[in-house]
Amino acid sequence: MADRNTKIRGIQIHSDVAGDGLAKDVSGNLKINLEVTNPGLAITTDALDVKLKANDGLTKGVDGISVDYDNSSIGIVTNKLAIKASGVTNDMLAGSIADGKLAEDYIQSDEVDDSTIEFASGNVLQVKDAGITENKLAMNDSPSAGEVITWNASGYMEWTSKTATDAVSDTDIKVENESANCNNSNVEFNLASTPVSNSVQVYLNGLLQEEGSGKDYTISGTTVTFADAPLTGDILIIHYIAQG
Repeated sequence: MADRNTKIRGIQIHSDVAGDGLAKDVSGNLKINLEVTNPGLAITTDALDVKLKANDGLTKGVDGISVDYDNSSIGIVTNKLAIKASGVTNDMLAGSIADGKLAEDYIQSDEVDDSTIEFASGNVLQVKDAGITENKLAMNDSPSAGEVITWNASGYMEWTSKTATDAVSDTDIKVENESANCNNSNVEFNLASTPVSNSVQVYLNGLLQEEGSGKDYTISGTTVTFADAPLTGDILIIHYIAQG
C-alpha cells in the first residue's frame, strides 16, 4: 500500500494531519495539511499579487478586495449588501409585472377609450362632456316628434307621448285675472281649466295666499274657495298649470 504522505518536488502533502496550514516535516520539507481547521490559510493582498482590470468594480485595499456599489440603488443594509428602499425605478423594470404582485387594481391608459372617458386631475377617471350619446342609453324604443323620456315599470327609459305631468309647454301655463269678480261677498272663483296638482298660486293684492283648510283658500277641481270674500277693488290673480 502506498505511503499516505506524498512528496512532490520537495513538498510533502499530509492527508491525516490537522493543523494550521503550512508547516515543515522533520526532514525540512514543506507540507500542506489537507484537514485544515479554522483559521486555515490566511492570504492578504500584501502577500498575493492581485491584478485588477480597470472599471471592473473591484478595489484592492489594505484589508483585501472590496466591491464598489453606487449606494443609491444598492448599498449596505444591516451589514449586508441589499437593494435600498426606493432603489428600483420604473426604468429598471423589464417587461410587465403580474397583477398579483401589485398592491391595488389599475387601469392602463391604453385600455381607456379616450373619446368617451378621460383621466381628470388627480388621475380620476371620468366621463367626457360629449361621452354619452343616445345610442349608449338603454332606450326601449325610438323617439317620435313631441315625445318625452320617461321610466317604465321595468326600470328602463323609453320615449312616450307628452302629457301634462311629463312636460309643460307655454300654452299649459295659465294666468287668470279674477279681480272683476271681487265684490265683498263672492268667495268662489271658477278657473277655465283643471289645474295640475300643487301648481296653483293665488295672489290677492300682490300677496301670495296660503292654501288649506282654515287658511286663505281651498281648491277642488276648477273652483277656488276663499275663507273670506275679497273686497270690491281687490286685485285677484291666479297662476296654474292646466292638465292636458
